[in-house]
Amino acid sequence: MRVHGWLSVLVPVLAAVAGPAWSQQPPAGAPARPGPEAAPARAARGWGSASEAQLVPALRPLSFLLGEWEALPGADSTAGAGTASFSVALQGRAIVRVSFAEYPAARGRLATRHDDLMVIFAEGDAVRADYYDNEGHVIRYGVTARGPGEAVFVSDVVPAEPRYRLTYLLAPDGTLGGRFEVAPPGAPEGFRTYLSWMTRPVSGLDRQRPQAPR
Repeated sequence: MRVHGWLSVLVPVLAAVAGPAWSQQPPAGAPARPGPEAAPARAARGWGSASEAQLVPALRPLSFLLGEWEALPGADSTAGAGTASFSVALQGRAIVRVSFAEYPAARGRLATRHDDLMVIFAEGDAVRADYYDNEGHVIRYGVTARGPGEAVFVSDVVPAEPRYRLTYLLAPDGTLGGRFEVAPPGAPEGFRTYLSWMTRPVSGLDRQRPQAPR
């Protein structure tokens, strides 16, 4: 894992889908809170679609992520813009998340853009994810589907470096919630919530939370 400061790596897990939970300007390098106007008008592909059927069995519990997502609008949704999309790749052997966030010039700060890519893949019976961004960060995650419509990404333990945990949860109304937690160096299980957010499909596609298999 390459990091430039243990809080500057917030971008790995949110990247343009962080919701309106910030009460102030996010730290440098953190993702923007996009408003719905920033999302391209492309249809999101939901679970239960042909895209899900293409996935190898290990990745199918993550099919609820497929599609393009935008943050639900909040009281302060104009600080930045961006989207995040999840799509099937390699004939179903991977899910690729592509995200961007754009920050306008403000308070003497130049306008900036952040881009990242995360590849989620099956490795035997396990699921892994590798994250890369334009700032040079590289993070390796282990991925677990805790239940229908829920996925947890936890970064590998690296001595003297922080650890990160990202949780996605699909709500009954079709919105997708997220929570980003950080554990400080030397305390790999000492996670504390840093950000949380809610998103919706760009297309407005009706999604219902998948049911547990019987």
